[in-house]
Amino acid sequence: MKALILDYNGVLVNDEPLHLQAFRKTLAASGIRLSDGDYFTRYLGLPDRDIARDALRRAGTEAAGLDDAVDHLLARKAFAYRELVRRDLPEAPGAAAFVLAAAERWPIAVASGAIRVEVEDGLYRLGIRDAVSVVVTIEDVRRGKPDPEILLTAREALIRIVRSVGLTQALDADEPAASFLVIEDSPAGLAAARAAWMPAIGVTTSRPAAELKPADLVVSDLASLTLEAIAAL
Repeated sequence: MKALILDYNGVLVNDEPLHLQAFRKTLAASGIRLSDGDYFTRYLGLPDRDIARDALRRAGTEAAGLDDAVDHLLARKAFAYRELVRRDLPEAPGAAAFVLAAAERWPIAVASGAIRVEVEDGLYRLGIRDAVSVVVTIEDVRRGKPDPEILLTAREALIRIVRSVGLTQALDADEPAASFLVIEDSPAGLAAARAAWMPAIGVTTSRPAAELKPADLVVSDLASLTLEAIAAL
């Protein structure tokens, strides 16, 4: 294993319930109900824009006005989420300690379907931003998970930065995808890892182990994941 690519929501911060609350509040203002089941089984791991588009389309929003409706909903949802995390941004168990220790052995990227301001803010608040070499968000790609584009973009960025600054952890220009280990909490994220031909570890922060079967290893959280277990993959 040459490098790690970590998801953000549900892996580093346990904020999926906060995203659910923010979406539920903003959708309710439009008369749309969002259940726990819909969010965690239909939408978990998908970009916010895909969630908003699907929810509005299913509620009967006409195609001609769908893009504008999505933009307005996402603006309100982002504000609702910021209000929630301003009071509390719960760290996933062991996340900060894991990243700081792992960064001593491997370069680390965060690849998230969230927007950059949310991810960057969370990394700084956890005290791990300097340990993360690359941050790729939904704003850097055309397609979100389960498409592999965001993971492949993170791979390319890691290779560039490691080679440009001469980090001790060497990555060849043509380093194969199998050298990059993905850590995810959602079926969509694990599907993206499989499509990218990258090994993956699933954490059960958001979904039960039975739904994370594509992973090479499933753990409860980063507190229970050792560096030795990663090296053994």
